[in-house]
Amino acid sequence: MIKIGDYKAMPDGGVQVKSTKEIGIVLIADIVSQEGKTTVKYRVIGT
Repeated sequence: MIKIGDYKAMPDGGVQVKSTKEIGIVLIADIVSQEGKTTVKYRVIGT
């Protein structure tokens, strides 16, 4: 799932970048493990 800003969460479309250079700085905001499921929240800051 992916959630950007105020838009509702939706399944990831599977589009991948070759390198984070293409999108800029990516920060891990939070990692939560609960009931065998791990959620990673991150922020894309840009260049």
